Amino acid sequence: MPRQLKALWLTLWFLIIAIAALMSSSYWGKLLSLEKQTIAHNHLLSLLPSAVLLVISTFILNYIGDAARYLNPSPSNIEMRRRTRAEGIRLLRQLHDCKRYDRIILVGHSLGTVIAYDILKNLWPEYNTRHAELKEIDQKTLHHLEEIGKALQANPTADLAEEFRKQQIALWGELRELGNPWLVTDLITMGCPLAHAELLLARSKKELCDRQTERELPTCPPVPDEGMYSYRLTYVVEEEKRTIFALHHAAVFACTRWTNLFFPAGLGFFGDLVGGPLSAIFGFGVRDIPVDSSELGGWLKHFPVIHTHYWNRNTVPPDPKAAPKVWALEALRRALDLESRKWLRESGG
Repeated sequence: MPRQLKALWLTLWFLIIAIAALMSSSYWGKLLSLEKQTIAHNHLLSLLPSAVLLVISTFILNYIGDAARYLNPSPSNIEMRRRTRAEGIRLLRQLHDCKRYDRIILVGHSLGTVIAYDILKNLWPEYNTRHAELKEIDQKTLHHLEEIGKALQANPTADLAEEFRKQQIALWGELRELGNPWLVTDLITMGCPLAHAELLLARSKKELCDRQTERELPTCPPVPDEGMYSYRLTYVVEEEKRTIFALHHAAVFACTRWTNLFFPAGLGFFGDLVGGPLSAIFGFGVRDIPVDSSELGGWLKHFPVIHTHYWNRNTVPPDPKAAPKVWALEALRRALDLESRKWLRESGG
C-alpha cells in the first residue's frame, strides 16, 4: 500500500469493522431479546460509518479508479486505452508537423496526467534519434546535463534540481539546433494519481523500480544507459563519418521539464487523496509544488473535493506576489512559463 494511502486504507478497514460490529450487536440483541430501543440505537449508529464509507469509496472509484481502469491491461480496457493514446499521439504529431508552433506544453489533471505521461512515453521514441546531417556537432549541453543528473541522483538538493531544470531547456534548444523536431518543453500535472504508481503501474514498489531501471517507465532524470542518457549514432556527410549522441528511448525528460502541483493531504486523509508528490517516485528532477486554497475560508482544502479545484479563480488572493503561500492557479500560470520568447530565441525555437 503506497504511503500516501495508508491512513485512508486503515480508516476504511476501521469503518468496515465498526459497521460489522454494530450490525452484529443488533443481530445478537434480537436473539437475546434485548430492548428494541437498544437495537434501534445500534442500527442508527451503524448508518454513520456506512455513510462515510460510501462517500470515500465513491470518491476513490471516481478518481483513482479511473486511472486504475485506464492502466489495467484487461481485455475490456486495452482497446479504449489504445484508442485514447493513439488520438493523443496523432494530435501531437499534427502540432509538430504543422510548423506553426515554437513549443508545446502538456497540462493534465487527474486521469489526464496519466494519459499525458503515457502519450509522451510512446511518442518520444519516434523523435529521439532524428537530427540533421551536420558536418560539425557540438553537444556540450547534453554531456553537462548528464553530469548534473548524476549529481542530483547522488545528492538531491534544491540547487541541483533547479540547475537540472535549466539544463533541460538548454538541451531542448541544443536538440533543435541539431535538427531534432521535438517541441514538448513541459509536462505539468495536477492531482496526479501517479503519486500511487506502485499501486497503479506495478504490483509492488520493487516491481515499479525494476520497470523504471529497465527503462520501461521514463523517469526524471532518466535512468542512464552505461552511465549516459544517450548513445552514439554514426552517419556520413560528404563521404566522411560523423557521430552524434542520441537520447535513448526513455530519456524524454532529459529535454522536457516535469512540474507537479498537488494539494497536500494532511495526516494522509484531509486533502487531495488522488494526487501527491512525485519526485521520490519518478526522480528528483520533477518539481513538486504543494499549493493552497482560500475557498470557504481555507476549509475546502481539507476535503477530498479539493481535487477538482486546481484552476478555480477563488484560490488566487488579490495580490499573489504578496501572499506567503503558493496559490494553485498562480502556481499553474508560473509553471506554464508563457513569457518564453527570450529563451526560445536563444534556443533557436
